[in-house]
Amino acid sequence: MAGIPVETSAHVAAHRQKAAPNEGILHRGRLARLAIWSALGGAALALSLAACGGSTDVGNLDAIDVVDAEADAGLTTADDAAAPVEDGSSGDAADARPNECEDDGGTITCGKGECVRTVPACVGGRIQTCTPKEPSAETCDGLDNDCDGEIDEDVAELTCGVGTCKTTVPGCLPGGVTNTCTPGAPGPKTCGLDNDCDGVMDETGPMMMPGTPVSVRGFNVDAIAEMKPAATTTSSSLDLTAHVLYTQTYAAVAGIAGGLPNSGTILANGRQYQLAPFDKSNMLKLGAGQEGTLSLVTPASFASVSILGFATEGSTGVSVTLEYSDGSKDLSTASLRDWYNGTPSIIYGFGRVSRTDDAEPSFNNPKMYAIDVNLSCAARTKVLKSISFKNLSLNPAPNVVIVAVSAGQP
Repeated sequence: MAGIPVETSAHVAAHRQKAAPNEGILHRGRLARLAIWSALGGAALALSLAACGGSTDVGNLDAIDVVDAEADAGLTTADDAAAPVEDGSSGDAADARPNECEDDGGTITCGKGECVRTVPACVGGRIQTCTPKEPSAETCDGLDNDCDGEIDEDVAELTCGVGTCKTTVPGCLPGGVTNTCTPGAPGPKTCGLDNDCDGVMDETGPMMMPGTPVSVRGFNVDAIAEMKPAATTTSSSLDLTAHVLYTQTYAAVAGIAGGLPNSGTILANGRQYQLAPFDKSNMLKLGAGQEGTLSLVTPASFASVSILGFATEGSTGVSVTLEYSDGSKDLSTASLRDWYNGTPSIIYGFGRVSRTDDAEPSFNNPKMYAIDVNLSCAARTKVLKSISFKNLSLNPAPNVVIVAVSAGQP
């Protein structure tokens, strides 16, 4: 037994201090060897201690003291770390079983919305995994069908109507209520828009009341008598019975009623016209098949044009051609009624006289009428430079008489 090292109290204390951080983690294998060593060598240790003058009380040595003594004696090996434990494992952390669990009734929940799933956390001592349900297309039902944490957010919008009546609303209302779509109300036409909601871009805008008189030249007769005698203050009659119109000044001198305003301004039905000077050519007279042109003194852009005129010796058709500065033209046709008894009229009851100064009772005659032309959206951006007319009558009797022009601003 002389080969077994002997620990003094000071030596044991030093080893005890060195081993203190590892107390409580001794392997069972080392403890087993400790028991065997104690039985076989305890008596010899006591004898050795006595021979050296030390204490023979080995009962004061605890497990740490002995283990340290074992280490000093060279009895510990690398196998200590692998000493088997009671359950047969090596005792290493790598030998732990992460999938093992205690089945205590717990659950695992995963997914969002309609994809939420709950499963037991432990089955048969094994940890379980949770896989969310498959998402579906979002519908208007107050649920999160596509499982992204939002409700009814991808339901398609509803669109109805055309033009400016087109309306778009959410397809789904809060609470999963399916929405309905109602088109907007149609409105007046506006260039560049489908305001009347017929599916066609408006080619013409709203009719702008022709409240702006347009100065033109090209009249070919003076048929308004501003003073007696009419034969000398007019240049031509308007019908087959040599009638002309007259002014209020003429009426006052002749002692008769009626007469055109001395100012030459005619206001009626939202339109305003300005007659040409009474002492010059002031009307465009066209016989059957004849053509004539009135040129604007100041060419300009307009939204609408209104032409004041009438026919004599019966109603007739007339063509109206608007010509623009770029050379383009717009052609339209109209019916021009006879100056007696036609309807509806713009102005009436102003009277007529023969060029021999024979007056006739007016009785709401003669009458003048308006030919209104609403310009296209494209034409409203152009500059109007002239208006041409043609008497379309196949009968030689009716005459077309153009008196004045007014226009509506774009």
